[in-house]
Amino acid sequence: MGGIAILLAVTVTYALLARRLDRLSVTAPMIFVAGGFALGPDGAGLLNLSLESDVVLTRSPRSP
Repeated sequence: MGGIAILLAVTVTYALLARRLDRLSVTAPMIFVAGGFALGPDGAGLLNLSLESDVVLTRSPRSP
């Protein structure tokens, strides 16, 4: 649940700053990738997602 709250906080922060960031040619994908690096296991370690977590949806390959 903490991961979802962090993702929501990054989304709301971007929404509040989007107009200013647009003038600097900073796009949403740039912000979310930077946020993922900063908050992920290689950064602050606040956002720990694995393939087994509830936030990540994985699909098995389709059989021919």
